[in-house]
Amino acid sequence: MTRGKGVWVWDVEGEKYLDCLAAYSALSQGHCHLTILKTLVEQAERLTLVSRAFRNDQWGPFYKEVCELTDSHMGSYFMERLSDIPSPYIREIRGRGLMIGLELYPMAGGARRFCENLKDRGILCKETHQNVIRLVPPLIIKKEEVDWTLDRICDALSTD
Repeated sequence: MTRGKGVWVWDVEGEKYLDCLAAYSALSQGHCHLTILKTLVEQAERLTLVSRAFRNDQWGPFYKEVCELTDSHMGSYFMERLSDIPSPYIREIRGRGLMIGLELYPMAGGARRFCENLKDRGILCKETHQNVIRLVPPLIIKKEEVDWTLDRICDALSTD
């Protein structure tokens, strides 16, 4: 990848993808979030890094703010719409907030081929436990971007 903005990333060939792997680490709020960049510079000028093994004055306010920012409604909407997909491959849809897993029946032949198909359609996601497609988009994802993603997931899981 060469750059990112919000929920989107671009690879070295210039291809654009919706990043459904972003929330695996520090990218839950999206790529190049202006407020985070500003805060990062302010924090680095005060204290560059502190181990999580030590107490600090930022954890409490940080967790409070993350809880307020997390849109559980978007996760519910995403999961409800996923359950409407008429696919013979989906065994179960489970998740919490925007951390979503699509468990496939073993006869689907594994999740990896679907993840590769979704990459070709502009969505980065990950297979896990062989039969699960893991979707974890940034918490800042908007309804229009969820709908865009759902259209491509429906196409990928409705065709062979």
